[in-house]
Amino acid sequence: MRVVNAGQRIEFTTDYRIDVAKWDTDKQRIDIVTPKYALLGTHVGRRTFICNALF
Repeated sequence: MRVVNAGQRIEFTTDYRIDVAKWDTDKQRIDIVTPKYALLGTHVGRRTFICNALF
């Protein structure tokens, strides 16, 4: 990953490997389809955490 801030460039590795089958060459990004149940579980988990922290 490369980050540029105020003209200073920093590069570091993320240890994240990309499967070639998921790479979209036209868009130059990963073509990921996430099932809705996975997103819903994350949303409910965050909301539960915040509600429990407040009350």
